[in-house]
Formats: sequence, structure tokens, C-alpha cells
Amino acid sequence: MRLADIDLSNPDLFADGPPHEAFKVLRREAPLFWNGNGGSDGFWALTRYRDIWNVSLDPKTFSNARRGTILRDWNEEEAASNATIMLNMDPPRHTKYRRLVNLGFSPKITNRLEHHMREITNRIIDKIAARGECDFVTDVAAELPLQVIVEMMGVPTEDRHKIFDWSNTMIGFDDPEYGNGSNEAGKVAAAQIYMYAHELATEHRRCPRDDMVSVLLAAEVEARSSPRSTSTPSSSCCSWPATRRRATRSPAACSRSSSIPRNVRDSCAIRRCSPRRWTRWSVGSPP
Repeated sequence: MRLADIDLSNPDLFADGPPHEAFKVLRREAPLFWNGNGGSDGFWALTRYRDIWNVSLDPKTFSNARRGTILRDWNEEEAASNATIMLNMDPPRHTKYRRLVNLGFSPKITNRLEHHMREITNRIIDKIAARGECDFVTDVAAELPLQVIVEMMGVPTEDRHKIFDWSNTMIGFDDPEYGNGSNEAGKVAAAQIYMYAHELATEHRRCPRDDMVSVLLAAEVEARSSPRSTSTPSSSCCSWPATRRRATRSPAACSRSSSIPRNVRDSCAIRRCSPRRWTRWSVGSPP
């Protein structure tokens, strides 16, 4: 593979998994690589560990908040909306929100979830066993993180697949499978998620519960103090199912061969897994 052939913005490059050969060429020939095909402005790509490490520790120079983490040209309204997402925050604001979300992973909450997590896992496996086959990405790697996340957030069962559909469309608006390649579809889905977040927060304020949204609402952090944003911890957290489910679906799918034997009818491996391990593995740390 030649350096001139590499375009990291082309999804086809990742169709068969991580393009290790491309990254090897970049690390050898252009560890700081200008990818000019990633939108109107292009982007710089770092491929060496030490460079990536240094950038991640220098938010003053390399900001997530300044233009966001998605390679698009945003108008003012879109930029304000994106600023409410934790991925698009810099310290110290990001640190405060992350600290709050981490409260949702306290032993008290994860222990309370153990029974529900086992029920969720058993239901997923039982459905697969009844059919005798599955699409692992759709039926397990996507479904399990979704169900665990919305359980932690206190989303009613009947609303959970709304979150699934909205998050797919919001993040995958340019993917024909989810958003029909429509930027407008992504905007509508984002609006639906934030409207739902507002309704969920209102209900939790009226009747506090022992879940993550109530934990976030109980904490006073930058409550509507930013002139660019009306975000609250709870509204920011409602974008979390989208980002976390995407971030965990691929590693979950890639680990399927070591997690679940081929004959799912006879397998108890996934059922025996520690609830805390499943929480960390299927949900991940806050972004």
C-alpha cells in the first residue's frame, strides 16, 4: 500500500476491520498525516502512540470543544447542540460531568442492577437459543449495551427501542442503513432525543429514583451557566446511549469467539459472567 492511496475518511478502508497495513505505512512514512478528503477542511491524523498520548493530555492546544469531534461544518445552532455532548467538552467542564456520571457506577447502583442485568442477558440468549441462530452484532453486541444503559438511566421498557432507533439515526445519519444519508434525519433524531431527555428529567425531578438520571439531577454542576448551551448533566447523559453503544458494539462483536462458544444452546459462559464485568464491558466508561 502506498501513502498516496490512503484516505482515512473512506469507510471502505475499514470494511474488513482495522486497516493495519495503512496505519503501518502512516507510522513509518507520515506519522503526522494530512488527510485532505475528510470534508471541506480535511484533518490531521496521528498514528504513533506517544504523539496520541501527548495530544490527549493537552486540551488547551487540542480542543474537543472548539469545533467538536465530528468532522463537519456546523452552523451556530448545531454547534450549540453539539456542545452539550460530553465528547465535545474540554476540562474542567468535561471532568466535572465525567465525575458525576461515574457516580452511576458506584457499588450501590451496580449491585442493585445485578439481578436485572442477569435477566436481560438471559432473555437475549433465550431468544437466540429459540431461533438456533443470530446476527451477533444486532442481537447481542448492540442489544446488550443498549438494554444495560437504558436500565441504568431508568428509561421505561416500552421506550427503550426509541432510544435505539434515535441514536442510530443521530450518529449514523450519513449511513443509508440508518439515516438514509440524510442530514435532516440526523437533526430530527437529535431533537427527539433531547426532547425525551427533558421529559425524562422532568419526571425524575417530580419522582426521584435510584438511577443515573436522578443522581445527575441531584448534583448542581454548571446549571445552565453557559451562554452557548442550556445543557444539564441529564440532557448530556441522554446522548450517552448513542456514543457508548457505538463504542462498545464493535469490540463486543470482535470478542464473540472468545466469549460465547458456537453452540449457544449449550453455552452458559455469558450467563456466568460477573455483572460488574458486563457493566464495564458492555457500557464502557463515560466518554
